Formats: sequence, C-alpha cells, structure tokens
Amino acid sequence: MPRSKFTALEKLKLLEDYQLSVLPRTTYARQHGISQDTFKQWLTRYKRDGLEGLKEAKRNNHYSRSLKHTVVFAYLNGEGTFTELADRYGLRTATQAKKLGYQV
Repeated sequence: MPRSKFTALEKLKLLEDYQLSVLPRTTYARQHGISQDTFKQWLTRYKRDGLEGLKEAKRNNHYSRSLKHTVVFAYLNGEGTFTELADRYGLRTATQAKKLGYQV
C-alpha cells in the first residue's frame, strides 16, 4: 500500500499548477489538502532530483559513516539548518539529517 496519496505525476501536476497560480504556497497547499511542509519538500526534491525526487521511496537509504559525520559536523559548525543540509547532501528529509546526529 502506498504511503502517499499522490503519485509522482500527480505531484508534478500540482507543482506545475502552483507555479502558474498567483497563490502563496501555503494557501495553494491548503486548498489541495497538502501540508505546507510536505508541499515544500516536494518543491525542494523536484528542483534537486526532477521527477525521481517525487517518486515514493521503495526502500530505506543507507548512508556511509563519512557522510553522516559530514552532515553532523556541518550542522554543528553552523553551515545550515537540517533542511538546508538535507538538500545539500541529498538526504530525503530534514528528519534524516536530525537522526544522523544520534547515530554518529
């Protein structure tokens, strides 16, 4: 059973319609029954990974110890928020970046 109620193509259609609209992101997301954070994640992933970023993850990603250390040290050095670091290092969500701090 899918975790998302939207397919990648449906997400893409919503993002394209949003970009043509004059509505603020939060209003557009709310009108379509999508949380503001989820919609922002879709935008970020689409900009970074294209249509692949909108597809549902079929498996958990496993990250190297080196990448985990890099993300944690970058956060501790004030190089960005968890959201910014997740985007920079190709993590799926900011929550993953937060959890890396507990695993290192």
